[in-house]
Amino acid sequence: DDPRYARCNRAGSRSSPSAPMIGLPDGTRIWLAAGVTDMRSGFNGLAAKVANALQADPFSGHVFVFRGKRGDLLEILWWSGDGLFE
Repeated sequence: DDPRYARCNRAGSRSSPSAPMIGLPDGTRIWLAAGVTDMRSGFNGLAAKVANALQADPFSGHVFVFRGKRGDLLEILWWSGDGLFE
């Protein structure tokens, strides 16, 4: 079980209620990519999928969410202005 990936159906929380959260700027949209994504895709692969399939700018500051084949993993791509987060 890889601790970097929290399963959607896992009971309980990995963080305490007082853990800091990343706040998104006002006007940020969250895009959900339909279909499945190869979870081996890195920053470049996901950015290419955003540009080609969604016809959107991966460096726009919006959040792009991709789902794995089994549906139990998500990859999120977000440009914060300082760099891409995956």
